[in-house]
Amino acid sequence: MAQVRTDSSGNQYVNVGNVRFTLVSNRNADVDWSGKPVIRVQAFRSSDNERLHRGAEIVIDGYNTFEDIVDVVTELSKLV
Repeated sequence: MAQVRTDSSGNQYVNVGNVRFTLVSNRNADVDWSGKPVIRVQAFRSSDNERLHRGAEIVIDGYNTFEDIVDVVTELSKLV
């Protein structure tokens, strides 16, 4: 299983290949479009540094933990 880490904003994330999946759970309905926890999916700009492209945000409902989502992503990556 991929290693779950914490970023400088306190969000949990996991890197799978050149893609980062971040759980953004502290959402403010007044400023954030969903107002609910999301998974942000971002690709690295290059293999030389940690800079990321802007990413899509997927609203998550029905998952109990970030580890559940990591398991789903890990299983999907095995299909390739």
